[in-house]
Amino acid sequence: MSVHKPTARSNVNAGDVVVTDVDNDTSVLTTTTASSQDVAGVCAETITSGNPVIVESDGDFVTVNVAAGTARGQWLVTHTVVGQAIGVDLWRKGAFGKALSNIGTPAAGQCYATVSIGWQENEHLHMVPGTTAETTHHGRALSADVDSLPASSVLHMTDFSATGTASGEVVAMAVNSGIDPILQNTGTFVTPSQTEYAARFPSGGAWTDGIDAQTIFVADDDAIYIGAVATFSQLEVLLTTPANVDAQPTFHYYNTALAWVEFFPYDGTAGFRQDGTIEWKSGNFTNWKSDYDPGAADGSAGYYIKITRTRNTMATTPVPTTIKTLEPTPFGWNSTGDLSVNDIAIAGTLTAAIAALTPTLNNNTGVLIAAGKAVYMATTGSLEIALASNAAVGTALVRGVTSASIANGASGAVVFVGPVVTGTWAGGERGFPIYLSTAGDMTVSRPAAEAIISIIGFVLDTDTIYVNPTMDYIYG
Repeated sequence: MSVHKPTARSNVNAGDVVVTDVDNDTSVLTTTTASSQDVAGVCAETITSGNPVIVESDGDFVTVNVAAGTARGQWLVTHTVVGQAIGVDLWRKGAFGKALSNIGTPAAGQCYATVSIGWQENEHLHMVPGTTAETTHHGRALSADVDSLPASSVLHMTDFSATGTASGEVVAMAVNSGIDPILQNTGTFVTPSQTEYAARFPSGGAWTDGIDAQTIFVADDDAIYIGAVATFSQLEVLLTTPANVDAQPTFHYYNTALAWVEFFPYDGTAGFRQDGTIEWKSGNFTNWKSDYDPGAADGSAGYYIKITRTRNTMATTPVPTTIKTLEPTPFGWNSTGDLSVNDIAIAGTLTAAIAALTPTLNNNTGVLIAAGKAVYMATTGSLEIALASNAAVGTALVRGVTSASIANGASGAVVFVGPVVTGTWAGGERGFPIYLSTAGDMTVSRPAAEAIISIIGFVLDTDTIYVNPTMDYIYG
C-alpha cells in the first residue's frame, strides 16, 4: 500500500477521491470533473481544508465513496458528484482502480476497491469517439521529444519481438476489415512569419506581432492567430515555458461566410503543458477562407486558425520556443489494399510509376539531338553521346534514349533504364521489342539481314517505351 500525506485544499471525507491541486504544492482537493486524469488517490480519513490528509494511492481493499449502480469488477473513474467515483464497464482514460465489491459493502454509498494510479487496461481498449463534427481522435498516442537524442542512439517508437519458435501464427499488428493499416504524413514543419502570419490577440485587443518567444494566453479569453498562404493541418509546438495547468484551449478556423467555426483537433500538448503536435484534417473544413487578413495592415492574407484560452486562472502561462505549421503529404496503405508510396501507386490491378535512371550527358556532335533518340557513348572515358546506328558495331551499342532535345554543346538527360515518351506506337505493339534503326531512330521491325541487331527495350504504351538496352548485338 502506498500512502502519502498532502495538504487538503477542500474539506474531504474518508473514501473521497481526490485530485492533484495544480495551484498549490503537495496539495489535493475533491473534484466534480468526470473521468479526471489528475487523480492522486483516495482519502483514508475525514479532514477539513488546510490540514494534512492520508491519501492511499495503491493498495487492496481501499474504501471508496461511489455513485449508485457501481458494481464489482467495474473500472472506477471520478464522478460529477464531489468526491465520488463511479463504476464503468470498459476501461477509459482516467481509470484509477477497480471495484472489488458492489456498492453497499462495506457501507452505504461505498465499495471496496484496488487503486493504481495510471492503471492501463492491456487486454482490450474500447473507445467510442464523440459525435461532434470536425474532431480528430487518437485511440492511443505516443509522442517523443527527440531534441536531446544523441546521434549514436536509436529510438523505436514501437517495437515487437518474440523468442523461441512458434508453432502458431505470430503477428506484430493485425488490422481488420474497414481500417486503413498505415497512414504516413510526410513533410517539413515551417515557422510562419512572426510579423505576417503569427500574432497574439489579447481579449478585446488587436493584432500583436509574434508568438515565438512571447508569453501567450496571459489572461482568460486571450487568443493566438496562426496563418499560412496554403492550408495546414498540423502544428508543432515547442515550449520554453509550459503552462502549469491545461489552458483549456478552443480551436476555430475562419470560413468564407466570414465566421469562426470551432473544430476539435488532437492536442498532443495537453493544453500547452508540454511539447507536442496538434493535428486535424483540413480537408474536412467547410469553405476555409483562403484570403482572410485578421491583422489588416499588420498581417497578411491567408488561411487562419485561432486558439483561445478558456481557463479562468493560470499561475504560469506558456511561452512557446516556436510554433510551426505543416500540411503533410500523405502516403499509405488503405482498407481496400491500395498502396501509395512516393512515385508508386498500386490500386486494384498493378500500376506503377517507376522512377527512371537518368544521368546528364553532353552533346558535342555539332548538331542538335532530338528527344526520343537512341544514343551511344561516343568517346571512351567521357560523358559525350552521339546518335546510335545499326550500320556499324561501334555505333550500335545503345546506352540510352534522350528524354528531351539536347542542343550542340549542351548537356541533357538520357534515360538509361526506365520509361520515356518517344512518339506514337500502335496499341497492338505493347510489349514488342524495340530495335535500333539508323540516326538514333527506333523500330519494332527486325532490321534487315545486313544490319546489326541491337535491342533497346520494349513498347510500354502508345507513346512510351521502357528503356533497358541489352548492351550487346548480333548480326542480322
